[in-house]
Amino acid sequence: MPRAGFEPTSSPREGNMIGRTTLTVKDKSAEQAEPHFKYYWGKSRVPEQILLTTIAILSHASSIEKRFDLNNLKKFHQESSNIISGLEERGLVLKKDGQHRIFSPMLEEWIIREIINEKPSEKDYEEWLTDNEGYFAGTRRLYKRAKQITDHIKPKYWGMITEWLSDSENRENIVDWIVEAATTVGLV
Repeated sequence: MPRAGFEPTSSPREGNMIGRTTLTVKDKSAEQAEPHFKYYWGKSRVPEQILLTTIAILSHASSIEKRFDLNNLKKFHQESSNIISGLEERGLVLKKDGQHRIFSPMLEEWIIREIINEKPSEKDYEEWLTDNEGYFAGTRRLYKRAKQITDHIKPKYWGMITEWLSDSENRENIVDWIVEAATTVGLV
């Protein structure tokens, strides 16, 4: 009979007790938490998703200063101060000593996995951006990032990313940081 956290690869009668595969608690927990993460994400408005993604990226991209205070978050998304309290009330973001963090590192990784394309999209972001230019302010400067976005961001999140890039002081680096965070969690 398997013990919690273990799955035998052979029966004890075969005499190979060493041949057990350890299923980590993290893997099992992530598997069980995924429907909840999808629910939280699905119930979040686009600005909330942007802020959650910002915090997840700050946690996982090694070239970014790890500051999670409101002033730093505003550099990534100007509306952070208006959004953060709602995320705190819902328990998705915790505040300790002036720093805001997502309640679970597993949710941070899930968010990065959710928006990242593991292979380049067959759709073209530059074409999409041209078709949707009227909806977003300041999109002209995003064309130079089109190839990176096409290659790394799932098309269903192009609107979210475009809104984020249009509203951020750090727009030139955000796509790079998303790719870096994806690399950290093993996607790129």
